[in-house]
Parts: sequence; C-alpha cells; structure tokens
Amino acid sequence: MRFREMNTFDEQMRSEAVIEQILPRRTLSHRADSFQGDRSAQPIVANADQMLIVAALAEPWPKWGLIDRMLVAAQAGGLTPVICLNKADLAEGKEGKKQIEFALAALKHYRSIGHVTLQTSVPQGLGLKALKELLRDKSTVLAGHSGVGEIIIAEGHPTVPRHPHRRDFQLYR
Repeated sequence: MRFREMNTFDEQMRSEAVIEQILPRRTLSHRADSFQGDRSAQPIVANADQMLIVAALAEPWPKWGLIDRMLVAAQAGGLTPVICLNKADLAEGKEGKKQIEFALAALKHYRSIGHVTLQTSVPQGLGLKALKELLRDKSTVLAGHSGVGEIIIAEGHPTVPRHPHRRDFQLYR
C-alpha cells in the first residue's frame, strides 16, 4: 500500500494518512493467529525488502532460538534477513565474556551460511555507519524481543524524543 501522511493526528495522537495506491505483494511475512483455533495465517508485513533482526548482547541476553525462528520467517516471506547484535558495549564481567565469545561464534556461523551480521552500540556509535549502508534505499522491518534496543537503533540516537504513542518511524531517511 502506498500512503501519504496528512500531518494531522487523531484523538489518540496517531498519525493520519490517506491510502493512495494498493500495491501488489512481492514479499509477505505472516504468522499463525495463536488466538484462533484454526491457526490461520495472519499477514504482518508485505513488500519489505529485508528484516533487521535485533538482539542484545546483554540486558537482555540473546535468545538464539528466537533469532533462528525470525531467520526462517524472513526467508519464508521472501525478505533478506540481517542479524544485528546490539548493546555490544554492555557485556562485562565473567558471564559477559562467555556471552561475547558465544555471540561472536554464533555471528561467524550465521555469516558462514550466507547471512549478513553486524554489531552495534548506539552510545558508542559502533556499527551505525555499516547499518545505515545496509538500510539505504531498502524497506526494512524491525524484529526483536522487548528491550534489545530496536527503537533506539531506528531513531539512530538514544536521546531522540518521539511521541509516546507513535510506533512508526523511518530508518535513516
């Protein structure tokens, strides 16, 4: 769907827009509706080029099984997966050292089977230039569990204020 923002907001402070064109689907990611007994597929993303799968190196620790499921979902929907390990600056101490070693080995494995990977830290500016290049001129959907920093990555800076009810944003225009 192609839409045009109206620069107005509804009573819940959500951005209003007008649908200008319904586009054919070239990619489609879906999930089973877990609240329906028939497990019918519910479309969640159409016409995106890639899925940025964001996990945190710490706070919270990576959920490798979830990353694997997101990889499968991206590829099944025709999207190119990109694995981003965020919060690279937070893993410290003995447990953190083990997590870093495992994470680096996991990223190496993902690269060996053809997936694009990168590490980021917004406060340190680590990997943001490479991420910006990966996102340039591509429609990207973000995926990751709560607390991994996908919103901070999307905004490109940890202190950018945004409206508390808006969940739509552009990645590096």
